[in-house]
Amino acid sequence: MNDMSEREFRSAVLAQAQAQGHSEEQITRVWKVFIAQSKSPGLYGRADLRNALEWIGIPPPSVTVEESRMEVGKDSLRALVDSARLREAIAPWIEEARREMERLSSKKVTLPFADYDEAIEWLRGESPGEPAKEFIGEGSKAFRPTRLFCTPWIVFEAGEGSPRHVVAVAAKRMAEATGFEEMDLVEAILTGEEPALLPVVVRRTHFRTFLPTGGAIARTEVTVTHRTPDASFKDSRKIHRALRSAWGAERTKPLTKVDRALWEIIREVGDIPRERGTISAFWEEVRSQMEARDRPYQTWRGPYNAYKRLEEKLNRVPSPEITSPSSREKE
Repeated sequence: MNDMSEREFRSAVLAQAQAQGHSEEQITRVWKVFIAQSKSPGLYGRADLRNALEWIGIPPPSVTVEESRMEVGKDSLRALVDSARLREAIAPWIEEARREMERLSSKKVTLPFADYDEAIEWLRGESPGEPAKEFIGEGSKAFRPTRLFCTPWIVFEAGEGSPRHVVAVAAKRMAEATGFEEMDLVEAILTGEEPALLPVVVRRTHFRTFLPTGGAIARTEVTVTHRTPDASFKDSRKIHRALRSAWGAERTKPLTKVDRALWEIIREVGDIPRERGTISAFWEEVRSQMEARDRPYQTWRGPYNAYKRLEEKLNRVPSPEITSPSSREKE
């Protein structure tokens, strides 16, 4: 399945995506953008097929992002100098995006807008149907919801030839080129607000992906991005606190070697029983094995209560959530 022509490639994508339950309309909507952004020179292979199916999403994974605007290294001279140079470099690009958005608008507008909210209302009106992806709620002090999150999926929802398509694609590509945040670039295009490099960004991302074999996996990921080398050792403590905050683990004690030993032994002993008459015997066996590892408990209730505390620790922090195929069918 290598060196397929575009026609053969489209037929292969269509067949597999339809087998996974997607409509031809949905596949075509994603297909156009995938081909437009594809780096393949007209010949396609297995990797392209896999990428195309991922773009279609099986169905598209819902991804939400909350961003921390940390002030770590905010006064970095390097970040200020680099920001000024990058803004100058993309100024013509921003103007080009604005003119294209004005041309595609259903009513006469002049960019940039004086007010960000006014610009967003205009975008909503220009892209009827699927609403812009927004986050509702106050957010915490460290992580606030973003006002408009531009991803490739907004491109698909808005459809080619709309102002929202232009701003989504432009902001994404400018972010890749410069290191500016996509949200800051959206605001720069719409209102003229100057983007600035954030020396350190802590980002929490939630992924939910449907599996081709049925079911779904939802998981959380936290990343730290350094855009300058100027963060100090003192700054690293702020970054550590932000990481704990991102995971919702500020008041959660770290997992210990005892926790790990208990978890490993329970897996070795077998499934935890729930029926009367079997519970104490199970935990007595766990107690005996913990004692062999120099982790003594006086009675079987010791490891039993320790495991309950371990479960509480694990449940306070997001863990991968796995949905069975039967659950997906019910959806």
